[in-house]
Amino acid sequence: MPTTFPDSSDRPRAGRVRSLLRGGRWCLLTLAVLLVMAAVAWWALLFQILPRIGSFREALAQQATKALGVPVHIGAVSGRAEGWSPVLSLKEVALLDERGRVALHLPEVTARISLRSLSPTALWHQEIRLGRLVLVRPELQVRRATSGDLHVAGLKLAPSSSVAGDQRVLEWVLSQHLIRIEQGTVRWTDEMRKAPTLVLRQVDLDLRSHPGLGQQVHQLSLLATPLPQFGQRIEVKARMTQPLWTLSAQEAASPLPWWRRWWGGAPRVTDWSTWSGDLTVNLPHADVKSLRTHVDLPIDVEGGRGRMGAALLIQRGQPSSLALDLDVQDVSIRLEKGLQALAFKRLSGRITAGSERTESRVALEKLAFTTAEGLTWPASSARMAWRHAPLQGQINADVWRQTVGGQVSADRLDLGVLARLADRLPISAAMRRTLSDLAPQGVGRQLTWRWEGPADDPHQYQARGQIKDFGWAASAQKGRPGLAEADIDLQADEQGGQASVTIAKGWVELPGAFDEPRIPLKAMSAKVGWRITPSSQAGVPPELAVDVKKATFANEDAEGELQATWQTGPGVDQRFPGHLELDGKLAWGMANRVWRYLPSVIPFHARDYVRMAVREGRGEKVTFEVKGDLAGFPFKDDQGGRFRVHVPAKDVTLDYVPAGLQDPNGNSQTLWPAFTGLDGDLIFEGLRLRIQGAKAQLGGLGTGSFLLRDVEGRIENLASDDPRLDIRGQGQGPLNDLLRYMAVSPVGVWTGNLLHKAEGTGTGSLQLALNIPLNHTDQTGLRGRVSLAEQDQAGLRLHPGVPSLQKVRGQVDFTQKTLKVSAVANVWGQDISVEGQQDATGAPKFVAQGMVTAEGLRTASEWPALAQLAQRMSGQTPVTVTVALPKSTDQAASAAAQPELKVQSTLQGLAVDLPVPLNKRADTVWPLVLTHRGDDPKGLSDALLVELGSAPSATATGMPWLRAEYRRDVSGEAPKVTRGVLSLVQSTAGGGAIAVPALPPKGVVAQVAVPSLDLDAWQGMARVVRSPATDATGPGEDYLPDTLSLRTAVLNYQQRNLRQVSATLAHPDPGVWRAQIDSEQLVGQIEMRPETAPLASGPAGSRIVARLSRLSVPAAEAEALEDQAAQQLLTPEPTAVPALDIVIDQFE
Repeated sequence: MPTTFPDSSDRPRAGRVRSLLRGGRWCLLTLAVLLVMAAVAWWALLFQILPRIGSFREALAQQATKALGVPVHIGAVSGRAEGWSPVLSLKEVALLDERGRVALHLPEVTARISLRSLSPTALWHQEIRLGRLVLVRPELQVRRATSGDLHVAGLKLAPSSSVAGDQRVLEWVLSQHLIRIEQGTVRWTDEMRKAPTLVLRQVDLDLRSHPGLGQQVHQLSLLATPLPQFGQRIEVKARMTQPLWTLSAQEAASPLPWWRRWWGGAPRVTDWSTWSGDLTVNLPHADVKSLRTHVDLPIDVEGGRGRMGAALLIQRGQPSSLALDLDVQDVSIRLEKGLQALAFKRLSGRITAGSERTESRVALEKLAFTTAEGLTWPASSARMAWRHAPLQGQINADVWRQTVGGQVSADRLDLGVLARLADRLPISAAMRRTLSDLAPQGVGRQLTWRWEGPADDPHQYQARGQIKDFGWAASAQKGRPGLAEADIDLQADEQGGQASVTIAKGWVELPGAFDEPRIPLKAMSAKVGWRITPSSQAGVPPELAVDVKKATFANEDAEGELQATWQTGPGVDQRFPGHLELDGKLAWGMANRVWRYLPSVIPFHARDYVRMAVREGRGEKVTFEVKGDLAGFPFKDDQGGRFRVHVPAKDVTLDYVPAGLQDPNGNSQTLWPAFTGLDGDLIFEGLRLRIQGAKAQLGGLGTGSFLLRDVEGRIENLASDDPRLDIRGQGQGPLNDLLRYMAVSPVGVWTGNLLHKAEGTGTGSLQLALNIPLNHTDQTGLRGRVSLAEQDQAGLRLHPGVPSLQKVRGQVDFTQKTLKVSAVANVWGQDISVEGQQDATGAPKFVAQGMVTAEGLRTASEWPALAQLAQRMSGQTPVTVTVALPKSTDQAASAAAQPELKVQSTLQGLAVDLPVPLNKRADTVWPLVLTHRGDDPKGLSDALLVELGSAPSATATGMPWLRAEYRRDVSGEAPKVTRGVLSLVQSTAGGGAIAVPALPPKGVVAQVAVPSLDLDAWQGMARVVRSPATDATGPGEDYLPDTLSLRTAVLNYQQRNLRQVSATLAHPDPGVWRAQIDSEQLVGQIEMRPETAPLASGPAGSRIVARLSRLSVPAAEAEALEDQAAQQLLTPEPTAVPALDIVIDQFE
């Protein structure tokens, strides 16, 4: 069998394996020896050194001084074992600062040494690792020097410090597993702020450090009690992490070896750039003023007290965000230099702000406040993040101005409060101006806003949200409409958007569109969309189009719906007011509010006319339409567009010549009466206004049942400097209503108030056409005709005291300058013709001619006395009645002036059976003229003249001449005579001239001069004429003379004759008559007055007092008197006998 030898190439490999095995055995042996030595050393520490540790007190103090770099004094040292862990206890340990002052006083220190002290790292750095370090009631001095360096317990902590010395001590502290301070005292002195020392007592601190998953974790828990004036107990917590290994390259100047600079390594514990975590501070109750004394705050704060908390997030050694939890009162905050301070009564919520190099964030969580002026912000949350150019240093106002994009979201945003606080918020100046200009109101919910580009002018954006009770201020200067109390759900971007709008009890304001730009709304809903189309030409603004789909609305004036589209015009200079296409309809609308919705481009006087003319009533199924470029609105004659408003009016009051136009001061007394109950179409066509196919009533006059039909009206050009209304119509109804219309309208003035007290019966027809200059209504043109047909059975009484005209038929044509009457009427049973027109002077004059019969006069119920006298008449006579109206261009004077009425007749054919001298045969001619005219330009008095015969005829023929003239006050309800004169004269043919008494300044005087006078006959006639209901003191008593002068050759009274009588009869008081008589039989004075004292056997009567110088009674007359007296005494009826007081000087 052949022998096999190993391959020569395997021998070196086997040698290397044996070498590795030997090396491994030596490593294990060395490790075992080291572990044994460590165990022996640890045993020696526990059982040999610890029991005698007190003897090493000075050595330990020197080592601590050397290690810490500050003087250390130790009062006592003791040791014990806790299992396998040695524990050291030190008493009265003090660390002195560089000035020799006690910076840290430790009454009791307990330290448990950890087995980690035997680790290679600890042994390499010659560090003792503690499992627990407990400081009981320490007193620590913390000081910030004027240089800014921080000194803790005499140790200088500064970022610029080297690793050696103070930094090494800090690294040792932060590397311990647990450092606890119980019931400590910290004194904070800030030499930089020059603030008083702050003392914190009952300080409890836990500082822990332990490894985590790939990181080292540092935790801090601090509780401390400040002085009472500062606040309540403070709580501070922190949790920081540090990676176990850093792979990033270090700077070349680093003292680390090259492999660590390039390949990384474990970071030092004091390398703050590797720290990440959070720090929280909780102040249950603090005084902000005291806090500001010791702490630098990021904003300017004045006053304030309450709960405060802060949470600082740190990323890789840099502050990432700061969150403040607040519930404070009476605090004032200035968010940015140059802004006004925000003063709060109460402020609560969480405010978070953070920033990175190119992005900043602000978040508000459950933020609520009440400002000093009473503005309230309920708890709400919002977030804002925006990108900006890289920051140069800390956050400042440039962050906002350098914005390149961002987003905002809010669950609730009170726009009104935000706008009122805008001048105190750190926002851009443009946004502050916008908020101030818009003055928005409302509360937004679930709002989001994203944008790209500058915040003031983004090139891309998206917005979405709901706003309740939304509104903003209108601006006439900028042509911006206004809105209030609207609920809006919208979404929008740079290309357009859409919104749903609902309003309940709000308003829309359209400045410049209407006289009253604010339109109240009880309800409104609309879907609104808009498009924004960028222009392809540089420098040209984008095109904007708005689409309103079926908007419904309702308010106190109308209810309806509309749809509209609007877009900007072409070019830069023609963008506004744009092109509009609008169609709408109203279910109903108040007619008297039509003027309120007429665009202001229609001239004011035209809109004002519609306001005053269209009163009351409503429109139904109203339609309106606008189409065209609004620059040409309202499109006269449809040039460039179309504008229509069609109002089917119901029950409208049309004041076609409004009182405000006739007399702006409202003092006019002759206004054109309005048409009432008008039903018809009110149409606006561009600048034209038409009234079409209307019917109405004269509802404000008389019975209100005079019907008008075919009423047509037109204002051809509402924009004219001299707009004119042409209105015409015709109607039929009660004549009395028609008379009232003509009496109270200017027609009454033009007819001299002839119809002022006129009354009518039956019916009448009216045709009327008016041409009214709206700026000069006093120049109104008029054409009218009143027609009375036989079937109308018309009756007319011009005045309560004049005869009634019956069966009137004919017509009256009139204009503002002319009047023509042609009619026939029946008066007292006879037809008379009436003709009239202006005379040569332009004054209207009417003449009525006809016959008057005695039989007809007996039916003159208007004049009872005449009806009674007609019982003594027979035959008939012609009569002419003339009515002359005053001519005046002064409306007030015309209204006050009265027409002149003249009645003339020869009385030929009429026989009158009256006592002498007024007894007349039918064939004789006695001229009669009765005249009634005004006596005062103001219409307060009139004159009444009656003349029967004349002075020449009385002198020539011996016929009687009767003349009566009265002046009356007609300012009251009934005329009252103020003065007058009566004269009845008859002379023999060929007698001398007859004198008439002058009109007295006061009272009524009369004279009677006749050849003979039979008083008995005239007394009988007086009893016939007097009405049974009329007494001596009735309304006509003021027509009786106060003084009567009588001259007659023979006076017959009670069957006695007095000759050559000259007497004066006076009536100074009611019931008192006084006579002075001079005749052949009687000379003296007789007075009859009421007797107030009753007689012995009867009621009181009258008393006759006579003082006669002579009385002659012939024997025959004496016997007749005795018989008459005896008969009166023997009558069964008692006869009132007047009391007599008679004195006669000479009796025959």
